[in-house]
Amino acid sequence: MSPVSGSLSSWRWLPVLTLLMTWGAASAGEAPVRMRLAVDLWAGYYPAFIAAEKGWFAAEGLEVTIELPQDTKRSLAELAAGDYDAVGASLSDFFPVLHQDPGARLLMFSDESSGGDAILSRQMPGADVVTRRDAVRGRKIGTNLGGFGEIFVRHWLTGLDLTADDVQLMQMDASQGPKLLAQGALDFVHTWNPYITEVKANGGHEWFDSSRTPGLIPDGLLVSGAFLRRHRGFAAGFVRAWMRAQTWWREHPEEARVLLKKRPGAENANDELIGIRLLDAAENRRRILGHGVGSLSATVEIYNRFFLGRGLLNRPIDPTRVIVLEAWE
Repeated sequence: MSPVSGSLSSWRWLPVLTLLMTWGAASAGEAPVRMRLAVDLWAGYYPAFIAAEKGWFAAEGLEVTIELPQDTKRSLAELAAGDYDAVGASLSDFFPVLHQDPGARLLMFSDESSGGDAILSRQMPGADVVTRRDAVRGRKIGTNLGGFGEIFVRHWLTGLDLTADDVQLMQMDASQGPKLLAQGALDFVHTWNPYITEVKANGGHEWFDSSRTPGLIPDGLLVSGAFLRRHRGFAAGFVRAWMRAQTWWREHPEEARVLLKKRPGAENANDELIGIRLLDAAENRRRILGHGVGSLSATVEIYNRFFLGRGLLNRPIDPTRVIVLEAWE
């Protein structure tokens, strides 16, 4: 997984949630809805930290425990097994989860990577390299296989007139990238901040980033089927708290920096917004209900082709099956 637009000031998004907004008032005095949320160190998910620290989840009747396992595949497996209630992940990560947990759904988009994901090598290409294609052919490239990381790497290879058969694709979590490059175990890695910054600080060279792949890598909150069956009415309050935190971050960057330092690894949070477009409620509604580049339907179609081509899907996923749709209609 995997780095700002919109404002709550207009309150344009409130009618979107009209059917669910009574839940907050009805829950007054009741026991809070408890949610165990796992996220990567990715700036798009930092509004969760802010909402928790500022008490905005609690104000909506939610008790959200946030964990940083730094292992996306494990987090998704534990979501499907019921150990987590929600996970921050790329939209593409939903596809394998759906096989194990058909009731799981995407609650909302948090952000889109627009330069926040990158492919890097340990150093600049040598003077003897004639073309970038020659420098990449036959090399070991690390990414999280079977999801958006592999799709992103394959997109890069296509631009170099190469295919996956021309290189060695290796399984790697983004957090491992700096270490594996430094050890020489891999020639290229796909990763995101704060790991991009770490690689560059050690002399690494960036070859490609997600500013060249608009609409390809949206991130969001995946919620387990079991949690949704127990707590369907939580959605409005969660979205309100998240969007409130997102707006506050933009309006109070220095205060947010101090607050986020309480989370190990998030010390450079404001800097990490470079390459990430945070998606507000109005943009969520446009993408979920609309069409064209960046829309839910268009991005799901890209992922359908990938997963069907690899034999990981038996039939295409219907975009309306991957979203808590009543939260946005």
